[in-house]
Amino acid sequence: MTYGARLHAALDWLSAGGEAGRPPPAVPADEWPAFRTAARAILEAPRLRDFFDPACHLRALNEAEFALPDGSVGRIDRLVELPGSWWVLDYKSGRPEAGLLETYRRQMEHYRVALTAMFPGKPVRCGLILGDGALMEI
Repeated sequence: MTYGARLHAALDWLSAGGEAGRPPPAVPADEWPAFRTAARAILEAPRLRDFFDPACHLRALNEAEFALPDGSVGRIDRLVELPGSWWVLDYKSGRPEAGLLETYRRQMEHYRVALTAMFPGKPVRCGLILGDGALMEI
């Protein structure tokens, strides 16, 4: 399993209330302290507070699955409803290269279209949460 997949598992685990003292199944116990620290740095980043602090959002889902217009299934790393908008968030362990960024933009646009149809009345915003705790809105 890649570094990014393990970090993703740690983020899902901790943001869903998993015990910080034990790792999620996808992260080996000897690697847990490092991944727990990296995940906490993201979860506690001031810029990301609205997405991870339950007092700041109406609801949040990890690994949210939904049907895309073409009939395929999409999976969102984190879907957050704030009072004025929905956020589609995708975790990335590093800053994406230009070519990949365009791929991510197209993917997120598909998600935006599908979620706008599912939840009319609130704008749908999309962003990448990077391994350094930055948010890149796309």
